[in-house]
Amino acid sequence: DKWILSRANLTVKRATELMDEYKLDEIAIIIENLFLDLSRNYIQFVRDRIDEKIVVETIKKVLLDVLKMLSVISPFVTEHIYQNLKKGLKLKEESIHLEKWPKHDSKLINKKLEEEMVNVQRIIQEASAQREKIQLGIRWPLLEVKIHSKTKIKNFENLLKRQINVKKIIFKESKEEKVELNKQLTPELLKEGYTREVIRRIQDLRKKSNLNKNDKIEINIKSSQELDLNLIKKQVNAIIKEVKNPKIKETFKIKDKEFYIEFYY
Repeated sequence: DKWILSRANLTVKRATELMDEYKLDEIAIIIENLFLDLSRNYIQFVRDRIDEKIVVETIKKVLLDVLKMLSVISPFVTEHIYQNLKKGLKLKEESIHLEKWPKHDSKLINKKLEEEMVNVQRIIQEASAQREKIQLGIRWPLLEVKIHSKTKIKNFENLLKRQINVKKIIFKESKEEKVELNKQLTPELLKEGYTREVIRRIQDLRKKSNLNKNDKIEINIKSSQELDLNLIKKQVNAIIKEVKNPKIKETFKIKDKEFYIEFYY
């Protein structure tokens, strides 16, 4: 939260300076970079906290600052987005062009934190690239990762664990920037990985059935692969039992294992 607010306030500061110098051709890229950090990184980092008030307010604040600044360059697109957001966010002005230009708060700008986060994102991207090489998606947990870095990133351990999906992180201070994934999959890790993939399949079925988050479902899962049934029940709001009159039946494969699901709601 502190990182994206720092990014937003520093962007407002720089954009204001560029506006004062009439450098409209340079303003678009820094606003775009802020929007990409909000949409691709911040929301990804906080997806398990997405219902928290501070997260919602942070997204709202940064998104509106982006739209206000971008409205000078792209008046029609930003007005269209603003009108779509107006009711949901209870925006008072009739038009984005009646909104005031945002002001930055110097107290919220933390350049050191922003520099550290650049390194954190580099590590996450490198780990993702290594996963892609071995065709192992992010839902599959790994035992550990060794991170060689010349900057201290111990404060970001929990974030890195979630984003790389590893049980343990070993930090090594080094002049060489390097990421080493332990790619060995234990039976416990395989169980969790298959469970996560099954959860995704069930969530897809819920979506296709137009179910709300609070709608309880009944499912029956058959497979030779051991799964974490308690995690499945919690994640998909389900009762696992024999289903007499299933509305949906689906057979699918995950890697080398076959699964059969009966689904009732």
